[in-house]
Amino acid sequence: MEILKKILSLLIYEAVKSFDGIYEIRMRVNEPLTLNVKNKYVCVGVNGIAQRKDAITVTKSTLESVVLNACNRSVYAYSEQIKRGYINVGQGVRIGLCGETVMENGRVISVKNPVALNIRIPHAVKGCCKPLLRYLEPLKSVLIVSPCGCGKTTFLRDLAMELGSSSRVDNIMIIDERGELAGVTEGESLFHIPKADVLTNCDKKTAIENALRTMNPDILVTDELFLHDMDNINVCANGGVKVFASIHAASFEELDRRISTEALNKIFELYVFLSKRKGAGTFEGVFDRNGKRLDAN
Repeated sequence: MEILKKILSLLIYEAVKSFDGIYEIRMRVNEPLTLNVKNKYVCVGVNGIAQRKDAITVTKSTLESVVLNACNRSVYAYSEQIKRGYINVGQGVRIGLCGETVMENGRVISVKNPVALNIRIPHAVKGCCKPLLRYLEPLKSVLIVSPCGCGKTTFLRDLAMELGSSSRVDNIMIIDERGELAGVTEGESLFHIPKADVLTNCDKKTAIENALRTMNPDILVTDELFLHDMDNINVCANGGVKVFASIHAASFEELDRRISTEALNKIFELYVFLSKRKGAGTFEGVFDRNGKRLDAN
């Protein structure tokens, strides 16, 4: 991916460029350079996969250089993203950022002195949503549920692609807060999603208000729901728009502890669970509002 050449040092770029199926590049100060390759973590040296002692060691200056490159040499211009713990570098690539949090009046205003970066690289897995499609006649609101790293964003993206390519919808609204779902860079999307209008780097509240007022969506697609998002998602659902979203949880019990299923059931008609049981994106089933599995044999 060309964007990696822009942000990585020559040494690290040369070390990783030949790997196929990189999901993450993890960099920690004074630790080995690590890749997540097809859901397996490996240490990397100048000649490929290496033992920890032979891997490239990440330095503080390495991290600072990546951050500066990712921000186009202007950290201030990316301050709003940085205080939320990430940098969107385009083409769907997002850098998670850990370091010294700077607080003011109880609010995060910046993150400085980075100690760890996680460069997440998106992938399209065409057709991964197909086990769900038969249950979307007629269209229903769907919540994708899984722990971290199980392919929720990939599943949502494929679902939007499938429906956008069909005659069932005319307008899809994608709220891409961190630039991962559609991978839009300077007005062009890495992933072509037919009939989709994309709002990038915009909070859900503002994006939903703008979408309902001006874009007339049939479906709204958004990632990573939290409790504070529920009022805004309710506004969307009550406006007759179907919602496709995702949330971090491994079961209905965990889901209920995060956001009550009673509240979720007012919006979502179907729940899809994913896991890593057979690798990232393992489809564990589709369930109705009562927790009944619909795809059981």
